[in-house]
Amino acid sequence: MVNTRSYPPHDRKTRSVILRCRLYASSRTKPQQVKVTTRCWSDKRCPYVENAMDQAPIQSYIHNCTAVVYEGARVHRFLVFFKNHRALRVNHSIRRVPPALVMRGDVIVMRLGCRVPWVVNMRKGDSSISDYLVTR
Repeated sequence: MVNTRSYPPHDRKTRSVILRCRLYASSRTKPQQVKVTTRCWSDKRCPYVENAMDQAPIQSYIHNCTAVVYEGARVHRFLVFFKNHRALRVNHSIRRVPPALVMRGDVIVMRLGCRVPWVVNMRKGDSSISDYLVTR
């Protein structure tokens, strides 16, 4: 898996914002909305999802990928962060996954903007769309 994350420089021009996202934690049975600190600079945003994920000593690195969900004429783009390692706990907060596909570790889903290429706050109906997304 390729990591496409970029990290901000440490200077006065960077600032922090807090964004809502969807966490599928392996330590819980249901997904939940969490807030993630995101560093902003020029035209980029870097979410620090490490703070919301568990079991860093077992697997410290995080995979990420972009996913697109088509709902009729609407297009929803998401950025998915996840850990998957055989030593991590089985994730029971992701429902309706085929038994052959066992997800181990945490998953975080963040919404990508329609007009901007970075992460934005999740909106009202994005939770059900992200639930659909992680089961595919």
